[in-house]
Amino acid sequence: MNHPLKSLALVVCLALLCGGCGQKAEQGKPRQKTGLSQDQQISALLKGKRQLYLWSVYWDNESSLTSVYQHAGKIAALGDFAASYTKKNRLFLPAASQELAKRVRQSSVAKLPVYLTVVNDRPNDLKSLELLQSLLETPESRKQAVQEIVSLAKSQRFSGVELDFEKIRGDLSLWRKFISFEEELQTRCQKGGLQLRVVLESSTPKAVKLPKGPDYVVMCYNLHYSGTKPGPKADKAFLKQVARKFKQLPNVSYALANGGFDFKGKSAAALTSSQVAALLDQKKVIPKRDAESGAMHFKYGLHEVWYADSTTLAEWAKTLDQASGRQVAISLWRIE
Repeated sequence: MNHPLKSLALVVCLALLCGGCGQKAEQGKPRQKTGLSQDQQISALLKGKRQLYLWSVYWDNESSLTSVYQHAGKIAALGDFAASYTKKNRLFLPAASQELAKRVRQSSVAKLPVYLTVVNDRPNDLKSLELLQSLLETPESRKQAVQEIVSLAKSQRFSGVELDFEKIRGDLSLWRKFISFEEELQTRCQKGGLQLRVVLESSTPKAVKLPKGPDYVVMCYNLHYSGTKPGPKADKAFLKQVARKFKQLPNVSYALANGGFDFKGKSAAALTSSQVAALLDQKKVIPKRDAESGAMHFKYGLHEVWYADSTTLAEWAKTLDQASGRQVAISLWRIE
């Protein structure tokens, strides 16, 4: 998942669907909706009775709850992002995340399952491998980490736990420790009446034999980001490759990302959908759809912006369906 960025207020942006990339919008002509509104994106993914899971982030709860309440009867569950770790490797859940879970429980959508998302972040040390080595190193450290996660999930009355430990990549030794940890966490979750979801990067080696039991969610984004050439978060070839790679994994679903990146040189700044919409309004440019990915893109000055709208997300989901031979469940990063 992406590093937290405070989002701008949600804006429903209007743009023409025709014209070249980077052209100025013609004056006097109405601009059409670009599919950047939260409602458009969620509705596009829900077509065909698709199972949809949403992530809400602690720094943007107010606007997120509006979308949750609006679509609660249709979405499968909500991920409360996120519990992280202190410098002393103690699990920490922000007050805003606690408040989100509490407000859902007390609302008319109280039956909506809410998962505690746990990430391997520490202050100034995101996706920390050092943290993972410490947590997973010994049977005793794994047991303590499991106990801490389950105790927090139970005390805050979550429906389940979602494990989002990233950047293990090709470290098979660390993967073996992770699997032992996951098996113990699954056992403790079952005893505690909690569901378990495990988030995987698309780079997870095929040699890793993950245990049956938990639900698995494979992240299908950040194909292009800081350090790469400008491009979409995913394209159809990438999605097909990921779906085929993980096709045999039990209880597998896939995560897609809205928003995009603003590329300049070799750097890329993450943009939420509302930030993209605001930028389109400000620059008065006409975005163009890329045939290979379904993503939208435009240029302004030395910048090149790539992003996903509702049509993009629907195309990506359909591509995953076709490659998997079934309609797959989708998790959306993220609502705002």
